[in-house]
Amino acid sequence: MSHLLNNITRLERPELALHNDLLLDFCLWPSISPQPISAGDSWRSINLLWHSFEVAGVTAQMMPICEAIRTELGDWKTVWGVKWADGQISWELYFYDYERIERTSSATRLLKVLSKYVDCQVTIDEKSQYFMFSIDVDPQLITRQRSLDSINLYIGNVANHGSMISSGLCYRHTTNSSTLTNLYYFFDVERGQQDIYDKLILSIHTPFGALPMEQLLMPQLRNCRTIVVANKPTNDALYFSGITAKQLSYFFQRVGLASQLTDFFDNNRHRFDHLLFDVGADFTVVDGQLQFTKASYYGVF
Repeated sequence: MSHLLNNITRLERPELALHNDLLLDFCLWPSISPQPISAGDSWRSINLLWHSFEVAGVTAQMMPICEAIRTELGDWKTVWGVKWADGQISWELYFYDYERIERTSSATRLLKVLSKYVDCQVTIDEKSQYFMFSIDVDPQLITRQRSLDSINLYIGNVANHGSMISSGLCYRHTTNSSTLTNLYYFFDVERGQQDIYDKLILSIHTPFGALPMEQLLMPQLRNCRTIVVANKPTNDALYFSGITAKQLSYFFQRVGLASQLTDFFDNNRHRFDHLLFDVGADFTVVDGQLQFTKASYYGVF
């Protein structure tokens, strides 16, 4: 049966959670449900993605793309991220294949699927040992006002130690070049509190001692499973993996997400209580004040 529903009936006929649904985080690592699914009343996280399309007015363009991806790769293979920055919604779709060069979910395969819907002008050398790639999507891309001329390739990093679960490198890849854009570190929250502090302090973007740690490492979110610190060209970012629906509601308010998005979630929060979520925020410090410049939240379809 097709997953695709039209814009009018999407919220009237949401995708219901089933007892055999896979529970996965934004790395496609297994997650544990904080409470049982309520048959006929619990929703899959993808409903938050559908709603973001409606808020942005791009349901007609984005739904066929998501349907084509699910048809090609199958369910529970795609991580989605809703991004909020400068008053605009955009998206990022992530695809993993930990087999690396023996991969089946390749960038080339996905780009072939997307070529029907967007103008693609990027090619990939599939001998590259990436374990993950992602595609940035915005209204300009899906209305063909711009072409897809780059994707994000993620490469593993062997410098893991102590409380660090993993680390890696992200490159913005075009057909002719690759530019480092993100160096990220996953930390176990229970064992890595000091390591997380130390990593945040080591930043070119923030003078030593200027980072308001208690505001950044929010106590309301700290009792999650994993915290990720990312270093980017013009700012740093912090991610909390494995937070509850109640914590997600707090995060939305803290980072100033659009009310159209937060209201929908808060009005239906009980439908998502069986899930754990992952969130992230880019941040800067200006005149001693912490500012969130981009917020994101994630799910899987």
